[in-house]
Amino acid sequence: LIYFIMGAQALDNWPYLSPQVSVGIRSQRDIMTNVSIDQLPTIGVELNKVLSGKSGNETEFLQQIRTLLSVGVQTFVIDLEPNNATEWLVTNTSVKFTSFLSVLKDYASTSNNNLSANMLVLLLRFSKSKRNGGALTEILSQANFTSDLYNNVGSGFIYSPDDLKNDRQSNVTWTINGKSNTGGWPTLDHFLYQVRKRLIVATIDNLLNESINTLIFNSSILNYQTDNTTADCPITSNDRLTTISLEPWRFLESDYTPQNIKEFIKCGHSPIISNRYDSGNISEIMHLLDSALLWSWNSNQPLHETMRSSSSTSLSAYNCAVLHYTSSNSSSNWEVANCYDKKPVLCRYMDRAFVWTRTDDEQDYFSIGTDGTCPDGYQFTLPRIPFQLQS
Repeated sequence: LIYFIMGAQALDNWPYLSPQVSVGIRSQRDIMTNVSIDQLPTIGVELNKVLSGKSGNETEFLQQIRTLLSVGVQTFVIDLEPNNATEWLVTNTSVKFTSFLSVLKDYASTSNNNLSANMLVLLLRFSKSKRNGGALTEILSQANFTSDLYNNVGSGFIYSPDDLKNDRQSNVTWTINGKSNTGGWPTLDHFLYQVRKRLIVATIDNLLNESINTLIFNSSILNYQTDNTTADCPITSNDRLTTISLEPWRFLESDYTPQNIKEFIKCGHSPIISNRYDSGNISEIMHLLDSALLWSWNSNQPLHETMRSSSSTSLSAYNCAVLHYTSSNSSSNWEVANCYDKKPVLCRYMDRAFVWTRTDDEQDYFSIGTDGTCPDGYQFTLPRIPFQLQS
């Protein structure tokens, strides 16, 4: 993939996403708008490890957060320790939690438009502090993180447990197989564009007092793993795919390689990168992001082609994509294609996320659906999340 490289100081010497990659990420977001938010793949970092060499400089630490956001990271696992009864610090640093939240707010505000908006996830863990004699449980029982979130992010950006309760009562929540008013979550379209939210906040260790922290989900919503040796991957059974898909918010915290991070994404996990970096090699995380961000597109895709007409009988419009399946490694990827080319049509069984067939007849994009292209009970669609590329 192609990146534009910045020069200047070492702090800023990170690649920025090229227009090609940005378009690819945006296209993935757009085809996932009708997917419930708990099923979306997000790339995350465990800050205590990934930024382990940034502990002494708050300005540099926060700039790295801004950079991670700018290159596609959407989920942050942040370990917190009490500095006093009301102030919290990022563990092993002098960075205030409220300063970190202000960076999230700035990013959400500047990207809060239909072109750039994305979902962010903040996962909290708590550790004892030598500053307070390790009295974590007592301090947490009084901790009101709702106030920190209100004052430094704003409730308008945050999707709360009460928001979920109301959406379920209004029957606008979904599971992988259809609407549900009991266990589902809203779609990305509802979350980003209808109620205009940007951030989900949850605790991993479930130590907070829920009655006073009303903007934060407890750990019961999460399926959080820290050992990739126990994660199912690859998955060869559609029954197993269905079972796993019923588990919301599937995160896998681990050390990753560029080779395995994309595979775990396609196995339904949102990776939390816990590789250790320091100030000398932090930019190397781009090798992982490079592999993980475009889970759908083939290498060097999506290419940009302009619509053109060469004759009255030969038309081309490179505004479509085709799905290529490679049997040798059981992989599927998209490539930009001519909308006028005739191809077999991919059809999915109604309300079944992992049951597919393809037609024997070939159609161009503009003809699909005009003559009952798909068999009875099936509809023309495409894999909308990487997990569906396994089926």
